[in-house]
Amino acid sequence: MDPSSSCNPCNSTLIVYDGACNDGPDTFSPTNVAGCISNPSPLYPSAGLSEASCSNGIVCHNSQAGDMRFNFTSNGATSITQLKGDFLFPTSGNSSSCLSNFTFKIEYRKNGSLVQTSSAAIVMGVMTTITFTLNPSILLSNGDQFEVRIIGQPESSSCKLFELGGVTLYGCCNPCTVDAGSIGSSKEICYNTSAGTLTNNTSATGSGTVAYQWQRSTTGCSSGWSDISGATNATYAPGNLTQTTYYRRRARNTFNGQTCDAFSNCVTVTVNPQLILTIPNDEVCAGPNFIKTVQATGGTPGYTYNWCCS
Repeated sequence: MDPSSSCNPCNSTLIVYDGACNDGPDTFSPTNVAGCISNPSPLYPSAGLSEASCSNGIVCHNSQAGDMRFNFTSNGATSITQLKGDFLFPTSGNSSSCLSNFTFKIEYRKNGSLVQTSSAAIVMGVMTTITFTLNPSILLSNGDQFEVRIIGQPESSSCKLFELGGVTLYGCCNPCTVDAGSIGSSKEICYNTSAGTLTNNTSATGSGTVAYQWQRSTTGCSSGWSDISGATNATYAPGNLTQTTYYRRRARNTFNGQTCDAFSNCVTVTVNPQLILTIPNDEVCAGPNFIKTVQATGGTPGYTYNWCCS
C-alpha cells in the first residue's frame, strides 16, 4: 500500500490565540475553539518572558531561554493542516548589530513526540504574517495530546527577543480519511496474451463512501498514470497486452463535503517480446544431407526446437 494520500482543503479554524495580553504572565487565551478540541491551554512562554520590551497586546519572549507554546486534547478525529501567525523580530530590545533575518521554527508534537517542523525567516522590525502548511496533515485520534512550540532562532545572544501578534491553527473535525488497500502481485506474460485478473488483496477503507478507479502507465510506477475508462471495481482484467504495463488502484473517499485519495501498490505486467522465427528458403541438389539454419528472436531466450516436414 502507498501510505500517501491527498485531500481537498480542510482548513476550518480550529483555535485562535489573539487579542490583548492578560495580566500577569503575558499570554493569549484561546478563542474560536472547535468542537473536536478540549482543554486548550493559553499561548504562554515556557521561560524567559521579557514583558517590558513588548509592544502593546503582543506576546513576547526571550527566545534563548525557551519558546512560546500551546496545547490541547483531541476530542475525536481531528486533522491539523495549517498554522498562521503574526511574527516580529523587534528593533527595540535587540542589538543594532543583529543580522537582518531572524528565523522562526515551529514544532508540532503529538503525545509528546515531535512529528513535524516548519520554519521561515523574517526581516527585523517588520511584523510579518506567515502561513505554514503541514505536509502531510497531522491526524489526531480521540484522546491524543497535541502541542505547538514556537521557537525563535537568533544569530547571537544580543538578538534574542521576538514577539507574536496572534496565532491561528487550521484543520477540521472528523476529517476525510482513506486507506487504499492493496492489489495482487506483478506477473510476466507472452506477447499479445491475456494478463488475467489483477486481484484485490485487501479492500480500501475510509470514513465515508469509498470508490475505486484503476489507472495504468507504460512508463513506470512513478509517472505517466491515466484512468482506465470503466475500471471501477475492486479487481481488473486488462485483456491481451503487447507491451509492459503498470497498474495501480485509486481509492477515493467522500466524507463531510471533503474528498481524499490514496493509491495502492503498483504492479507490473511484463510482456515478453514477440517470438519471431525466421526460416530462409534454400535450393539444394539431390544428394547428401545438408544443414538447415533458422533464427529465433524475441520471446524468452533459451529456445527449444522441434522439426517436422511435409
